[in-house]
Amino acid sequence: MSQPDFEPLADESLGTFEQISQKAEQEIQKRGAATTDSFAAGNTLTGGRAFQNLESAQKSIRENLQELQRRPAVARVVVEDESGHTRIIYISRNGSLTLPGDAVLADYDTPIGRLAASPVGEEQVIPLPDGKKAFYVIEKTDFHVQRDESGWESVQNEYRHEKLGAYSIKSLRAQLLSEGDELDKLLEQETSASGVSRGIAHQTRTAMGLRDQPILDQFQDAIFRLPMDSQLIILGPPGTGKTTTLIKRLGQKLNVEHLDDDERRLTGTGVGELAHEVSWLMFTPSDLLKHYLKEAFSRERVPATNENIKT
Repeated sequence: MSQPDFEPLADESLGTFEQISQKAEQEIQKRGAATTDSFAAGNTLTGGRAFQNLESAQKSIRENLQELQRRPAVARVVVEDESGHTRIIYISRNGSLTLPGDAVLADYDTPIGRLAASPVGEEQVIPLPDGKKAFYVIEKTDFHVQRDESGWESVQNEYRHEKLGAYSIKSLRAQLLSEGDELDKLLEQETSASGVSRGIAHQTRTAMGLRDQPILDQFQDAIFRLPMDSQLIILGPPGTGKTTTLIKRLGQKLNVEHLDDDERRLTGTGVGELAHEVSWLMFTPSDLLKHYLKEAFSRERVPATNENIKT
């Protein structure tokens, strides 16, 4: 069986990264003048909480846009909706934007982000503002996006298709050959020079720390999206993703935008109580793990101080 041609995927993906980055930069510039001065007529004696909420929301939006500039997407999903239409959905680690054309950019923490953790060949029912919709997952690609002087690139990509199977793509940029390189392209498809191999290649650990895992597997994903008042004990050997799942859950539940109405009522704070964003504790058995936890929380843009993480 011949190897699939990944040039169209690479061309579209790298172009979309640029679109997302440019759109994020435009939004940052547009919002640059928006500050809490918008509430100039507000009562600062009685509206302090409103000012804090506005400032926090503006800061979160700006940080999301900056993250989209640096890392436009972590996954691409091709799905078929209930009407039989094929849709391409890019998933970001944080933040969403309206893109030109048919492509969609969604935040992984939102319900539509669940598609990135769904196995290919399976149907997923997603709760949307206009009701629940079913999507059949045809294809998925996990990215590791970076940018250098030559432009956008994504390395160590994992591609899965319901019929074609799974492939590891070392570099998206390497899939783009000039029109005069057709012979080279045919030769590369038969060798490892193309940087494409069948199956998913496991990466060698090069440093100590918690693994950076922007997209969870389907079981971890289901756990971190459970309602806020759910309680579970998660058991498993080291390296199976217990801590990563908990960090993802904290990151989502601390963002009020991603909570449903019942969860938002649970986050209400009274006089003298801690604000919802800092009203959590995590316990760790060693100072070394505490250091790794802070790094992991930072990647998820969750402020974690010594008051939140205790040894």
